[in-house]
Amino acid sequence: STRARACLARADHGDPMVRALDAVLRAEAGVRVSEEELARAREWFDEADVVWSRLLAAHGQSERAVEVLQEATRRGNRLSATSLGYLLEECGREAEATAAYRIAIEQGDGYAAYNLALMHAADGEMTAARHWARVAADRGDRWARRWLSSLQHQVRRARRGGDITVSRRVPGAGDARSVVRQAISG
Repeated sequence: STRARACLARADHGDPMVRALDAVLRAEAGVRVSEEELARAREWFDEADVVWSRLLAAHGQSERAVEVLQEATRRGNRLSATSLGYLLEECGREAEATAAYRIAIEQGDGYAAYNLALMHAADGEMTAARHWARVAADRGDRWARRWLSSLQHQVRRARRGGDITVSRRVPGAGDARSVVRQAISG
């Protein structure tokens, strides 16, 4: 531990990883570490879990990536639940993806709400899709705001008897007329 601290002392302290490791090593050695330093360290490690899982998935180890993100989510990693939901969705495990997105949403993540909205839209569940898109938009997600605006435009156009198209941001959303019918009735 003393040797590791000496190596870190020689390293560039502008590097967030070095600062995070230094804070952890000092805390383990009984040295007082500020709450701000610990918060920055945790933020770095949270990002590291997500990056590590992406590397695993990119190298064909999706199941291991899921395990990394599940463990990080259990530890309270605020970034991992959304990434876990996305990875599970990519693996075709929609029920588990929905559960992961809901955890992230409970932690205040608007992007997870938007992803959940798109999942519902892809399944033709437009009432649920609109609900989660509104949650995402309320949390500042710009894609959700754009998607809701596009959907409102489609509804107005359908009511005037115009052509109907479905945004490409909603893959597999079904045929345009049924999507708009559901949007109008919901």
